[in-house]
Amino acid sequence: MGIFDFLKKKKEKRIKFNQIENWSEKYMKDNSIEEIINSFKKETKTRIKEARELLKKLDGAALMNEDIPQRVKQIMEGNKKNYLRKINLFLDEIKPPKLCGEVKEFSKELSKKIDYLSKETQRSFMVLKEFVETELVTVVRKIKEIEDSAKRLNFLMKEKKLEEISKLKELFSQFHNAKETMVALKESKKKRILELEEIEKKEKKSVLDIKKLENGSEYSDYYELKKERQKIDLEIQNMKKELLTHFSTLEKAFKKYKRLSLNETLLDKYIKNPSKAIIEDEEIAISEVMDKMLLSINKLGLKDKKKEKTEEEIKKLSKEFLKEKRNKLRKAIKEQSEIKDKLNKNNSLSKISEYKMKLEKRKRDIENKKAEIKELKKKIKNANPKLIKQEVKKIMEEFSVIIEDN
Repeated sequence: MGIFDFLKKKKEKRIKFNQIENWSEKYMKDNSIEEIINSFKKETKTRIKEARELLKKLDGAALMNEDIPQRVKQIMEGNKKNYLRKINLFLDEIKPPKLCGEVKEFSKELSKKIDYLSKETQRSFMVLKEFVETELVTVVRKIKEIEDSAKRLNFLMKEKKLEEISKLKELFSQFHNAKETMVALKESKKKRILELEEIEKKEKKSVLDIKKLENGSEYSDYYELKKERQKIDLEIQNMKKELLTHFSTLEKAFKKYKRLSLNETLLDKYIKNPSKAIIEDEEIAISEVMDKMLLSINKLGLKDKKKEKTEEEIKKLSKEFLKEKRNKLRKAIKEQSEIKDKLNKNNSLSKISEYKMKLEKRKRDIENKKAEIKELKKKIKNANPKLIKQEVKKIMEEFSVIIEDN
């Protein structure tokens, strides 16, 4: 440290804690903060008005070259209309700050909006530049003036530590309301804790209800029925597959014979879906049709090998054989239907699903309630008058002001 450094250090001032509000008001007045902001508002309104006048001039500007095709003129006019509309909308949205604490956010948002405006109007700008560059540039410069003015104000407010002054005012408001705030926050925290305990009780009950259902007879019955359903489904599938294999061998012969037979409808049913056909065939009429077909087999024009296979298959498919297959298939389908009904009436799975959904909701509610309690604890800590005083003292040190206890 140099021997003359003490000369550079700003002289510290000492005030009582209860004098800070008066000090901050005096600081604002001494630094002409209100006048600066009012002056900025007035200048900004003037620049907005000037920008609108320039937009009118741009709208009525004569083309640098009148000898251009009508189509090009239409493109230019379309882009001009778009450009004017977007700039006017932008100007409408400029709301100068009323308080010193709003300056920083205003400047930041204004720059963002100008960047967005630049991207939005880039195409229109490039088109218009070819026709009315002079008038266009004056509009852009005026908008830049508004932005630069806001940046200068923000820099000035930063230099004068207006953000800290705004923070002081906020802290003083918290300090004066600390007692009432503390009571309200503690009451709110107590309420949330009771709500949390209630939800946790419900969560435990949901867990027990789910376990009870999962260990109950209705739930075990459901899974037994599912196994039976899978078993019967497989049986029916195999029966249908077997019938399809048998009647697929006869399909070609059936198609040829139906033109010679009076049983075309019945044959079509067996060609299309043998399982469905045999279930509906009360008298196993197909057996008699096949016997007749066997007598006329030489008229069907089948090749020797196919004819031989057809004869073998018909002999296998006796009336007794088909009747047995039909009865087994009917019985299995009836059993399948009964199992389906029992499964539909068994509510254990839907109940468990419903309970699990409730459990998940309660878990989310618990997490939300814990987050609320955590936030309230933080607010209670911040609402402590001693902590507020410490924060105020720390800010005041930046102004070379020492706070003495009252």
